[in-house]
Amino acid sequence: MFAKSVQPARCQGFLLIGVCIYFGLLPFLNSSGKAIALFETLCLLPLVAWLFIARKTAFIQFLISPLTLCFTLYVLYSAISQMWGPDLIHYDTREFIRFSIYSFIGFLAIAAVIGEASEEQLKKAAVFVIGISTLAALWALSDRYIVFAYPLTARLHFTGRIESAIHGLYFFAPATLLSIILIVRRASLLPILPLAIFALCFFMSQSRGPMLALFVAAALIVSLHTFRNGLSKPLLFTTACLALLVAVSAIIWGGNRGTSLRPELWALAFEGFLRHPIIGNGNDMMNVLIPNRGLGLHAHNIWMSHLYWGGLLGVMLFALPQIMAIRNLLKARHHILNELTLALFIYSLIALLTYGNVVVAPPGGIWFAFIVPMGMAGGVLYKAIAARAAARCDSNHKTAGKSDL
Repeated sequence: MFAKSVQPARCQGFLLIGVCIYFGLLPFLNSSGKAIALFETLCLLPLVAWLFIARKTAFIQFLISPLTLCFTLYVLYSAISQMWGPDLIHYDTREFIRFSIYSFIGFLAIAAVIGEASEEQLKKAAVFVIGISTLAALWALSDRYIVFAYPLTARLHFTGRIESAIHGLYFFAPATLLSIILIVRRASLLPILPLAIFALCFFMSQSRGPMLALFVAAALIVSLHTFRNGLSKPLLFTTACLALLVAVSAIIWGGNRGTSLRPELWALAFEGFLRHPIIGNGNDMMNVLIPNRGLGLHAHNIWMSHLYWGGLLGVMLFALPQIMAIRNLLKARHHILNELTLALFIYSLIALLTYGNVVVAPPGGIWFAFIVPMGMAGGVLYKAIAARAAARCDSNHKTAGKSDL
């Protein structure tokens, strides 16, 4: 199922473990720039350097592929566009440069792991990420280690908890459906355990980052263990409908942080876009006066946010790598990994209708909603490039052998 010629060397197993630790802890590092830089230096850069040395031809072809170039342009524009605007005084412009570098290295590392790892390694990696993330979430439930955006000490009122539960269903829908299918087929309750723990953590703390991290890992492991002939179309359709239904309910009924005012925020974002339609408003956090709240909010919609701060250019550069990724996935050979990545893309596009501001930000929920699916799509492309390179190499060896005879 996976080409033998692109199997990783033995030393890459250690790098795979490092990447798993990194992505397992990433949501809990959130705003700690030094910790993120340390983890990227120790876990991701060695992997990228190893690939450049050991797989130079295939890796360079991947770096100059339209998908990678479009993603690079988007990250650069995201960083540059945040360096002007009325709220720039509150930020260090070096942060946006750092976050853009983190985004790019993260994309390359995910693509490399997906492209080089065997199916069995991916299963073990997904289990590892679930274990690390679950332990970190349980640790975070104690008041001694509060890193969630909305800690337990800030108790939510009843309607806020209802909205939290709605969002929990929202992000959990695909992994929950896949887990139910696995339970029915394998008669095992084990897959529901990490989902239940994270549902509790989310209901108590409202942190989206760990939810999306778990969603990616759980969907990967359940899919690879359960489906041999691809995901069923009814499952994908049901998942998309559930996500869309919960997104609509979150718009209509959102009692916490004024998120029920999303349509009004979208209208204000569109008005801001009309003022600067080409390049957008830059670093402006939409300091909107909400009745009885007075909170500064962003648009709570990834597309409207890009339209507001990046203008038409920002939306175009945001859409372009996604179009390239979906195009490559549709062209790729029939395989569960390709279909799972496509399902993640579909789900993220729906999820980001009511969530998200800018990608060039501290790693968190938005990373797992955009950069991880992009990296997985890059991995599918990288695997195809490496397989073609290996086939050409074998063909050249055979031709050389015949000429010697």
